[in-house]
Amino acid sequence: MAASTFLGINQGLTNATILLVLLFALGFLVTIMVEPSSRPDKFYDPILLAAAIVGMHGIGEGIAIGSTLISATDPIAAVGGPLSAASFVIHKGLEAFIVSAFAVSTGKYYSHTLVAGLIVGVPTVVGAAAGYVFSPNDTIFFALGAGGALWLLSTLLATSMTFKSRFKWSLALVAGVMLMFLAGLLHSIR
Repeated sequence: MAASTFLGINQGLTNATILLVLLFALGFLVTIMVEPSSRPDKFYDPILLAAAIVGMHGIGEGIAIGSTLISATDPIAAVGGPLSAASFVIHKGLEAFIVSAFAVSTGKYYSHTLVAGLIVGVPTVVGAAAGYVFSPNDTIFFALGAGGALWLLSTLLATSMTFKSRFKWSLALVAGVMLMFLAGLLHSIR
């Protein structure tokens, strides 16, 4: 799983890195094209789109974990040990907060929550099974998910400008960044 943190960037300019950049752009553009506000027939909710983006990222995480399960002695060892496991739990919790932020911003606290949770969680399990059986390239899903995450960030920032208390929003943003930093720090300690 440690190799997944590089996402191929440490390989220099190759056909693979060009493909990853194109997949990042594709993830962003497809997300914009299916965004509910850009479609008059708004047949789904932005909460579900946010969950699908996080789920795409989750497939990559699952593949990274599943491909190391083959040689690992136990699931904790597969993710890199107890600190990396704690990092993963923090990371997945923060992903849930992202989808929850969309629910709160649209006034839907309970509706779609179960479906969004499944859309976020199931791809990680499917990715782990695929990683265990086939060991496909996980960076493809990370690149697509990162492109969609750019839409998530821009949408959340635009929404934050309409809040009466930007101070609370700013504190939540800083807390999220600090928790993600903590997760990265725990993941890197050996």
